[in-house]
Amino acid sequence: MTYKEIQRELIIATKERNKHWKAALVEIISTAKNMAIAQKCKDDISESIVTDAVMKTVKMYKEQVETCPSDREELLSEYNTRLKYAMLYMPIMMNEEEVKKAVYHILATVDIQQDTKGALMKAVMPRLKGKADGKLINKVVTEIYNKTIQY
Repeated sequence: MTYKEIQRELIIATKERNKHWKAALVEIISTAKNMAIAQKCKDDISESIVTDAVMKTVKMYKEQVETCPSDREELLSEYNTRLKYAMLYMPIMMNEEEVKKAVYHILATVDIQQDTKGALMKAVMPRLKGKADGKLINKVVTEIYNKTIQY
C-alpha cells in the first residue's frame, strides 16, 4: 500500500469519526515518516517503508495488548480495536512451508561464503523481509542450518 493511499484512508476515517481507525492510521503515518527521515528520503516514502511502518505499528499494538493489565478492560479493548485496524494494512505473510521452500531455494542459488547461521540469515532476510515474520524466518533458518551441520 502506498503512502498516499494510507493518507486517503486517514481522511475517510476522520470523516467517519472512527477514532480507533484514525489512531491506527496516524501511528502508521507517523512511523513511516520517521523511517523515511532516518533513511534520508522523507519526500519519497516508498511502499517498503509503509509496509515496515505497518509491521512496526502492529508489533507495537500487540505488545500493548500483551502488557496491558487485565483489570484495565476499557484500555485493553481500545488496544485490541486499534490492532484490528492496523492489521487491515498488513501484507499477506508467508507460512512456515513457504518460508522453508524459499530458504532452500536461496541456499541453492546463492553462494554463501561462510558456513554460519549468520551468513545464511544475511542471505535470506533481504529477500523475505516484509513477506514473512522475522521470528518464523529465524526458526526455519535455525532448523535448516542445524540439519546441514549434522551431515
